[in-house]
Amino acid sequence: MRFDFALSATEGAAAPATTSFALTLQEGERGELLVGKNVAVATGGPGNASVRQDVGTRIHAQFHRVDEDVVLELSVELSAQEAGGTIRKIVFKGNGYPAMGKATPVMNVEEDKRRYQLTVTPTKVR
Repeated sequence: MRFDFALSATEGAAAPATTSFALTLQEGERGELLVGKNVAVATGGPGNASVRQDVGTRIHAQFHRVDEDVVLELSVELSAQEAGGTIRKIVFKGNGYPAMGKATPVMNVEEDKRRYQLTVTPTKVR
């Protein structure tokens, strides 16, 4: 089954920025998607030591069926490096129940003046 994801991010009154991606999975199989960067983060140790950290959007997904319904198990991490080298993260773990062929919201988060919505559209792959 193919799962088309759309992540919309809105800050203040600005128009939403949307990132789209897809995962094709077999029932019971886990899939992972990472869209982002690998950045250096200062540790404050001797010699201005730093470590590398992935930031961006990471999704782990797995699905199974209950009768005709699709149950999508999700683990979503949204992260970004901010001023001063800190990493801001939002983590969501839970189930979504997307309708076949229809964009269904599976995550809504409001943080400070930012709003994130993740929708998913499942379709059968032939």
